[in-house]
Amino acid sequence: MATTTTAPDPLEALRTEYLSALTTLQNELQTLRNELSELRASQHLHRPRQQLPEPAKFDGKPYHFRT
Repeated sequence: MATTTTAPDPLEALRTEYLSALTTLQNELQTLRNELSELRASQHLHRPRQQLPEPAKFDGKPYHFRT
C-alpha cells in the first residue's frame, strides 16, 4: 500500500493567517478603545469646562461707534 502525502492546502494556510491577523487587530482595537475611554475620563477630572464671561446687562443707553 502506497502512502500519499498531501501538500498543505493553500486556502487553509491563508485562512489561518487571516484569522490570526483578525484576532490581533481586534485585540489592538479593544486596547485602543480602552485607552481612549481612560483618557476621556481623566480629561474631565483635571480640567473644568471653559465658560464664556457673563456679559454686562443692557442699561438702555445707545452705543455710538466711530466709523
